[in-house]
Amino acid sequence: MGAGGPHPHGRWPPPAISLAPKGNIGWPPNLQILNQQKIVIGKWLATNPKVIVLDEPTRGVDVGAKAEIHRLIRELTQKGAAILMVSSDLPELLELSDVIHVVKDGSIVGSVPGETATERAVMLLAAGDEEVPA
Repeated sequence: MGAGGPHPHGRWPPPAISLAPKGNIGWPPNLQILNQQKIVIGKWLATNPKVIVLDEPTRGVDVGAKAEIHRLIRELTQKGAAILMVSSDLPELLELSDVIHVVKDGSIVGSVPGETATERAVMLLAAGDEEVPA
């Protein structure tokens, strides 16, 4: 029995993620209140994944949910999961990425190491500039 009430697959939500609003809303949770992205990531946490593909993981969520999703992404990578994240949120990519691969017209046009990536370097690649300053 989880925080949100009984669930056929065991504990829900997994202890690492807080999905329920204040008070017990029972099962199933009201998906209009909760962020679907958090639910999906919470399910993944319960399975100890090795590889995860995230497509716009924080699009449309509030600032608090975004911070929690970022925390969960970091937690997953610290536990050894490989994450491929597709995002149009450049500050998010700069914060979370080990390497940023820039895709234009269906092809990778360049890559920037996460520790040295800047908004300018990524945007130059996206614009088609051949030389990206180090």
